[in-house]
Amino acid sequence: MRQTNYRSELSLLWSVCLFALVAGCSTVSESPQSAQDIGAPQAVETGTLDDDSRFVDGFPIQSAKVDDPLEEANRATFAVNETADEYVIGPVARGYGYVMPTPAKAALRRAFSNLGAPARLVNDLLQGEISNAGTTAARFLINSTAGFAGLFDVAEEIGLEHHETSFDQTLERYGIGPGPYLVLPLLGPTTVRGTVGFVGDMFLDPLGQVVPAPAALALGGGEAVTAREAYDEQIETLRDTSVDHYAAVRSIYGQLQSDADE
Repeated sequence: MRQTNYRSELSLLWSVCLFALVAGCSTVSESPQSAQDIGAPQAVETGTLDDDSRFVDGFPIQSAKVDDPLEEANRATFAVNETADEYVIGPVARGYGYVMPTPAKAALRRAFSNLGAPARLVNDLLQGEISNAGTTAARFLINSTAGFAGLFDVAEEIGLEHHETSFDQTLERYGIGPGPYLVLPLLGPTTVRGTVGFVGDMFLDPLGQVVPAPAALALGGGEAVTAREAYDEQIETLRDTSVDHYAAVRSIYGQLQSDADE
């Protein structure tokens, strides 16, 4: 039985939290076309100022009905997360974006994506996606070596396309419903199943079991900053044009989840 390094697990949890904050604030999914440049932002257009019609990645998103029985508590947590993003995460990300050349930022996003490959591999296997598992393993080996630790997506160039998966999707595959909408401190918008998925990915990631605590924390923080910087314009546009920012984020999250389930 594996002996748990609780210090490492705690640091990894905070790393996941930092990254999830970015994902929650951006509420923008990466398209398959951006696989060669993981994390590259797409253009965001703004529709009317109400929250019933909005455009993300050029596609209209209608209000999606989301089960939100804990709305009052969720709104309070959302406000805390917004404050953290406005005064800490956002400014740090913009400073990083100012000093880093565009090619270097793209390379770092690819490297962080490559670090997530072992966890994706485990979820591919749990979902019975043997072909995807083979692709994930091959991509990791190729990009970790010929791609210089994932800085370059050599695997994409030879036809091995990137795909995303998570323990949340694994639970869905086994028939577990999403449960109520939740906004967690730092984790941001998710669901009950998504919360379990975050924790599951933490324990399923083989790298998380061997990376020292300080390194795990540094990697998680770095990944959060690079992802937040990539979507800065989209985040600020949504924030500035929403009559009810909480409702807008919830609607977009719900639509993205619906699209992923199709």
